[in-house]
Amino acid sequence: MSQSSDAGSFPSAASQARREVFGEPLIRLVSVSFVFFLIAVGLVSLVALRAPQLSPFDEATHADYAYQISHGHVPAKGSTLAPEILKQWSCHGYYDGSPLPPCAGPGTDASAYPGLGEDYNFAHPPLYYAVTGMITRVADDALPGSPHFITLARLLGSLWLFSAMLVLYLALRRFGASWQLSAAAAMLLPLCPQVLFASATVTNDAPAALAGSLAILMLARILVQRKLGWMIPALVTGLCAATKLLNAVPMLSVAGVLVVVAIVLWRKAHREEAQRLALIAIGVLAATAIVYVGWTVFQSGRGLAGWKSPIQGFHDHPVVGSPVDEIFSTSFTGLQLINDFYLPPQLGSTWFTLWVRVLAFLAAAAPLLLLAVTRKGAVERWLAAVALLGMISYPMIVELQVYTSQGRYFPVVVSRYGMSTIPLLIACLAMTAQRRGLHRPMLTGVGIGAVVTLTSAAGLISN
Repeated sequence: MSQSSDAGSFPSAASQARREVFGEPLIRLVSVSFVFFLIAVGLVSLVALRAPQLSPFDEATHADYAYQISHGHVPAKGSTLAPEILKQWSCHGYYDGSPLPPCAGPGTDASAYPGLGEDYNFAHPPLYYAVTGMITRVADDALPGSPHFITLARLLGSLWLFSAMLVLYLALRRFGASWQLSAAAAMLLPLCPQVLFASATVTNDAPAALAGSLAILMLARILVQRKLGWMIPALVTGLCAATKLLNAVPMLSVAGVLVVVAIVLWRKAHREEAQRLALIAIGVLAATAIVYVGWTVFQSGRGLAGWKSPIQGFHDHPVVGSPVDEIFSTSFTGLQLINDFYLPPQLGSTWFTLWVRVLAFLAAAAPLLLLAVTRKGAVERWLAAVALLGMISYPMIVELQVYTSQGRYFPVVVSRYGMSTIPLLIACLAMTAQRRGLHRPMLTGVGIGAVVTLTSAAGLISN
């Protein structure tokens, strides 16, 4: 009788397992996810609605790509923006106030728009555009009144942001961070101006934070959980690259670190494990190459022969002298990853700028701080190595991509090209706080940042 009573007072292992999802208590995971969702939807909606003008980062072409692919067309060399996108561009306005054809017009005179109204971003892989375009079209068709494709596509960015926050939370939990610190780190994502602005505009930078968070999750899967299969990391890499090639940078950084780990293990005679890690790295590289080469080959034979981009020369310059000098001239711009940002004037404030400066300093130092507070052999050191490699490598990858495709270079590699590495820096910051027991300072800092960001985005404070 007593045995039966004792057994009934404790949940069985099967019952406990049913109460957990992804290794997290179900109630906690649902609660945290709900908070993430509210933050993502709230901030993205504020930014998208308070700053309706199309962004300087080619938002019109990204919106057109999503619109075209949702109607069964893929832009190619010389493609012009769809009349509906041109009309909505006129209605939204442009970030710098440039004059556009009237909003009531048919939107058919593409040459009257910046960039001659051409969709010069056709070279990007199609996954982001397909997902965004199809969901937005369904929502747009279901709403009464005039089409709102661009606005709805912007609001859809909240789902990309929510996914990134949730994945980052789960990844840090696997690295051993407390759930409070993991949640705080996830909340830092939308408090970074690049991530927030990309999530509230139509751009293939919107999945960048998700790509970086997935890389952290894969690193934890491999080095913490010791799951050494190559197929899932390769699939994740392929999906990230299919949204934008630069979104594969975090997984490429993971692959680079895994090669180093494999060499260390090989020298210690752990040959089988070293081989499996090397196979994962090869799978990551192969997945990136397949997406890049495959889409390049597909698009190279489509569109107008001899086409020249209407924005060539705006941001890229011809190489003068040694290509090596030009390609490596921007190598350390990743150190200003968060500090270099753009926000529309409606959303900026002195307090928000101050918050970002403090965050940028801490984030840039986070990998080195994590190395300093951990001992040799700690798994967090490999996380710091991945973050450092990502910061250093993405400017060179950008330069190499531009040089090999156009024979030119970028004198300035803006921070949005490395946006996918931001979750890595945040993860290093969270693990440093975990190691040093700095829960309260980090939670307080995130709370202050959330208040400043929310009030700035809502227009309650201004310059």
